[in-house]
Amino acid sequence: MKVFTHYTKLGSTGDGIRWRTILKFGNSWEVKGSVVMKNPGAANFKRPDHAAINSPEELKQLTVFDDGELRADWYEFSSDPTMECIGRLFSEYYAAKGEQLEGVIQIFNLFYLREANLISALNKVSQLDLANMVDYDVQHLSFPVYLGFADLGWHKTYGVAARKFFNAAKELGALYLNDDFNKNAFIHPLYLMMYGKNKEKCIRAKYQFFQNTLTPVVSQELIDAAAASIVKIDINAIMMKTTAALNEQLSLVKGEEKNHRYIFDDLIELTVTDKEQGFVGFRHLKNGKCYYNYTNQDAPNEYLYRDILSDYGFDTEKTIGNNVWLARKAFKEYGSNEQDVTRNIIEELMDLRNHLDHMKIVGNKNNHINKKIYFAGSIRGDRVDASLYQRMIEYIKQTDTVLTEHIGKTNMSLKAQTKAIDIHIYERDTEWLRQSDMVIAECTCPSLGVGYELAYA
Repeated sequence: MKVFTHYTKLGSTGDGIRWRTILKFGNSWEVKGSVVMKNPGAANFKRPDHAAINSPEELKQLTVFDDGELRADWYEFSSDPTMECIGRLFSEYYAAKGEQLEGVIQIFNLFYLREANLISALNKVSQLDLANMVDYDVQHLSFPVYLGFADLGWHKTYGVAARKFFNAAKELGALYLNDDFNKNAFIHPLYLMMYGKNKEKCIRAKYQFFQNTLTPVVSQELIDAAAASIVKIDINAIMMKTTAALNEQLSLVKGEEKNHRYIFDDLIELTVTDKEQGFVGFRHLKNGKCYYNYTNQDAPNEYLYRDILSDYGFDTEKTIGNNVWLARKAFKEYGSNEQDVTRNIIEELMDLRNHLDHMKIVGNKNNHINKKIYFAGSIRGDRVDASLYQRMIEYIKQTDTVLTEHIGKTNMSLKAQTKAIDIHIYERDTEWLRQSDMVIAECTCPSLGVGYELAYA
């Protein structure tokens, strides 16, 4: 498999736009299908010098995939695990028809910032002015079309693009998709072909795609064989060893010690249980207790958590466990023996915790990332609104970090400062301004200082 893509670097940050990616199998350039994903992952340049393709023969074939104003240099990239799973999916699709996959699979995305971490990508792309390529992409879909954007299909922004791709796929004859957008799972290929490959729902989803029907013919022998490939393990022993290790790493939820529930971050708890053949589960915390029904409650950052956890192989469908779980993953998916399962659970949970801690997900309902806020208000001009500043700062701190909390202090000293102290304050405040993601200024009281801070920002 060869990977070809357009790529445009954005500034000096290392970020870039990767779009119109194609996977080429064998010698043919015939388009053999399309897949729609969330966003480009971490696949990188094949050539060490990051040089664009200059082979006349390859460029002649690749320019067929260009059109109008959306022309750009082509590059060869390495593959990533998701691409490998896409390749396996379409290879099996054609094998089911007695054919070998020879040709090109097009990869389209709901947005095109190259970033393996979805939350980071969403945060970055919201700050960029990027051309909307969706309409162009929709026009170039080729049957068969697999939609694998998972929960991002319900994102308040990217859900619009998801529905455009959905409608186009239906028009091309994708009968395996339910006419009701909300009744489709849009399972990510990484989960379909790797993490959940032995699950009955994934087997049936594959055959729906292969047979292009909502009611595929799947032999019970195939399902039973997949289930039998999972070795039986000592569920209770795994739970005891796993919780013993977690007791040294995490704090238990108050009153839930016997149920082995741990505070995983500011918003969610982790449960390890030997019930239902053993699983690791996550739920939201509210006032130190758990959300118990995701159907009736609006959980903070719910779709972001589901999206991250689905990439780790967790089952994130809302219907799991009667809608009371954010995500679950069975012990048996971690390995085939007690030692491997226990080790893999601990390693994955610690990696996931570091991942979430790095992203700093916070408890708000607008699904945005914790930002550094520079709050500006009058200090030497007039302190009559100091209590207002304090209330505003406390409100902002519910979801973000305020670098200038001192602005809200009602007992701030207003004595004249020495020149040295003034220089220190200037250097400190301008450094905070450079670090901040946003400036919020309360300008009721006239202030030269606030005016300067706004001009500097």
